[in-house]
Amino acid sequence: AVGLLAGDARITHSGERISAGLLLAGVSGTVLKQLVGRRRPSGGGGAYEFHPFSGDDAWPSGHTIMAFALATGVSDELHSTPATVLLYSAATLTGWSRLNDNRHWLSDVLTGAAVGVTSAKLMNGHWRVFGVMGPRFLLSPGVVGLNLRF
Repeated sequence: AVGLLAGDARITHSGERISAGLLLAGVSGTVLKQLVGRRRPSGGGGAYEFHPFSGDDAWPSGHTIMAFALATGVSDELHSTPATVLLYSAATLTGWSRLNDNRHWLSDVLTGAAVGVTSAKLMNGHWRVFGVMGPRFLLSPGVVGLNLRF
């Protein structure tokens, strides 16, 4: 929105990539939570208790997914070491808070971090996952359409 209001295509494009990474991260996390159905530590049961499609939603940590997707997306756009350290530290503290509050197991938080980073890197065009890169309109200015690169 800031890029559109300022008329700066570079900022607009950065915002689109960050938003796409967050969207992919959120959708991925929601799908995984439903498929796996892991109980939270505070919900009774053990770390190895899974009930797919039960509404149990500990794995992966959604807060951690979004924190790392945001940290990765913004960091990739800023190209600043101090900003990267600050962003990833804040994301790590988010994951730690989920453990501290007894809302997640360690593997929930670690997987959440991996999903968040992977989602942002895929949308930024830095990584390929199973040979698929992010949509071209996010990776190349001026390209319209949802053409996936293989």
